[in-house]
Amino acid sequence: MKAKPLDDLLFELFSTCATLEELEAKLYQTAQALEDADENTQAAGAIAQSMKRFYER
Repeated sequence: MKAKPLDDLLFELFSTCATLEELEAKLYQTAQALEDADENTQAAGAIAQSMKRFYER
């Protein structure tokens, strides 16, 4: 995962999630499945917040 640029990862995420709600669900579900769930949940929230504008059309 560290081999891909962040922009590419975010674009892939945007391409696979049709709605902001789906994006948030996947991010939070993944965050809870990893170690340091609290820290990862914060990161998931930041990612969702930063991508929110792409879903507002």
